[in-house]
Amino acid sequence: MNDRTRCSYLGKAVAIAINLFNRQKVVIASEITEADKVLLLVLQSCINTQVLKNFRKNLLVVIAEP
Repeated sequence: MNDRTRCSYLGKAVAIAINLFNRQKVVIASEITEADKVLLLVLQSCINTQVLKNFRKNLLVVIAEP
């Protein structure tokens, strides 16, 4: 499985969690953060297309420092 596919699955899961719990901040941490360039692009795309508009309005997505 390549990084883009992993990020897409993660993005879908994060979008579901945001819709369920109306989070205002998402922190991504683990080995997947090594793919940060791809991760942020795919994750933001999933959020933009799958999260309710009002929930993504002030949403902050960050990658944890190692």
